[in-house]
Amino acid sequence: MSKEIARQYYRKTEWYKEVKEAKKKAQEEGIADWKKLVKTQPLKLDSQLKTIIGQTYMTTTNELTKRRKFDVLNLAETMERYLGYSKSHKK
Repeated sequence: MSKEIARQYYRKTEWYKEVKEAKKKAQEEGIADWKKLVKTQPLKLDSQLKTIIGQTYMTTTNELTKRRKFDVLNLAETMERYLGYSKSHKK
């Protein structure tokens, strides 16, 4: 789940578009290492999104183990926080 949050973030970036184009070009031209075709670096996640992603791992652990190993919001509250972040950061 938390990896998907990062995937959704990066899918909206120019870097992701360049990766897709590089993979396509590499396949069409028989280039083994498509990564060499990508010139830009992915953007760093902003600190708020990093925190939310970290909290999804911790709250999922709490939910799966049925123990409170981490002092974080529950899963529903964490996802609400992510949805609020996502709405306020639409491009």
